[in-house]
Amino acid sequence: MDQPPSPTVKLLDRILAAIGSMDYGVIEIVVHNKEVVQIEKKEKIRIFNKK
Repeated sequence: MDQPPSPTVKLLDRILAAIGSMDYGVIEIVVHNKEVVQIEKKEKIRIFNKK
């Protein structure tokens, strides 16, 4: 029987999904009392104008 993923695996999956969903930007992981409490994703969209 398969066991459900551990909280650590779920957290890593969320972080990898955030990274995989953007081309440019910042992923910020907030830790409180040795525990990840928040993941922030700030995406930048680059506009290239060729002249």
